[in-house]
Amino acid sequence: MRPSTYTSLWLLGFFMAASQAAFCPRKWLQYQGNCYGLFHKKLSWHEAEIECQSYGRGTHLASILAWPETLIVSKHISIYKKEKGVDVWIGLHDVHHNGNWRWTDESTYNYKNWMHGEPNNLWNSEYCVALRASADYKGWIDAVCMKQKAFICKHEL
Repeated sequence: MRPSTYTSLWLLGFFMAASQAAFCPRKWLQYQGNCYGLFHKKLSWHEAEIECQSYGRGTHLASILAWPETLIVSKHISIYKKEKGVDVWIGLHDVHHNGNWRWTDESTYNYKNWMHGEPNNLWNSEYCVALRASADYKGWIDAVCMKQKAFICKHEL
């Protein structure tokens, strides 16, 4: 092959790879360099995290790191939810059951949007976090990790 053919093939491969990396999967929300996918299938928190990881690209249950992100995610869930009143798992959890909350994607836990009285660790058994349906998916609650809920995944573009 001539050099121009190699260059053409290389450019074709480059642009194909770039185009795949620059867009979120179908029905996923794109916001500030991240993709968010809402899943209606109800799973435990741990099952939901495994399901998110199965999508590759460093996908985890969503971390929500600022108020503008809260608003965008809330709106996305409100538009695409299939069932009313279903809370949605996010990637915050208390791994060691000691009150130290961590994001599954290892983001820094600075921003907090707990609902009033939360986290309350009711019956000393709530170590996972969900967006509360009754708060328009803006407020956080701690919940029993084995409960079955919808979930939202996130990965960087």
